[in-house]
Amino acid sequence: MNLADLRTTALAYLGTASDDPGYPSTTLNLLVQQAYDQVMGEIVAASPMYLNATANLVPDDPTVGVYSLATQSTPITTFRAWLEVRWESATGSLLRECRIEELTTYGQYYFAVTGTDETAVFTLSSQSSVANPLWLRYAYWPAVLSVDTDSPVGVPSRYHDLIALRTAALAFALGGESSFPPVLTAIMQDRFAALMQDVSRRGVAPALTRLDPATGTGWGWGQNLNGWGF
Repeated sequence: MNLADLRTTALAYLGTASDDPGYPSTTLNLLVQQAYDQVMGEIVAASPMYLNATANLVPDDPTVGVYSLATQSTPITTFRAWLEVRWESATGSLLRECRIEELTTYGQYYFAVTGTDETAVFTLSSQSSVANPLWLRYAYWPAVLSVDTDSPVGVPSRYHDLIALRTAALAFALGGESSFPPVLTAIMQDRFAALMQDVSRRGVAPALTRLDPATGTGWGWGQNLNGWGF
C-alpha cells in the first residue's frame, strides 16, 4: 500500500469515506506517519539489523577524532544505531563503544556516540589515530511518507494492514469514542504478533547471542564458532 491506500483502508476500518469532514487527508497523513513510526520502532527493537547500510566516514578535522554524520560528503541523517565500527574498511580493526566520559581512559580502539539520530556524532578516544577514516555499518530509519505515492518500505508489504489498523485506532480517539472495536483490536494484536515473529526470526535457526569478536564465543547462551556454548 502507498500513503493514499493506507488512508483509504483506515477510513474503511472506521466505517466512513474520504468525504468525512472529521478525517481530512492532512489529519490522516499525520496519523499514518505516527502509526508507521510506531510499527518501525517495534520492528527495529525486535531486529536491530533489520534495515542497515554501510558508510565510510572522514573526520570533521584531520587533527580531531570527531565524525559528524550529518556533514559527511554524503550526509547521514537517517542513523538509528551503530552495528559495526572499524578502522578504514570492512576488514579493519574493530572498535568498541564506551561512555563519553571514558574516552580519555581507554586505548585507541574505543569511541562514543552523542547527539540525536539526525545529528549523531562519533568521537574517538584520545589515544586514537585521529586522522584515520572509519568504516561504519549502521541501522537506519526509513524515509517519512510525504506524497500519496510513497510506501512504508520499512514494513513488509503483507503487514501494511497493521499500519492502517493503527491509523484507524489513532483516528478513532478523535471522535471521542470510548474504545476501539474489540474485533479490530484483536485483529491488530494478532497481526502485530505475527509481524514480530517474522522480523525477529528470519531463518530456521534460533537467534544467536552476540559473539565476542576476539574469541568467537557468545555472551550468554548461544552458538560460538566451534559449537554450542557460552
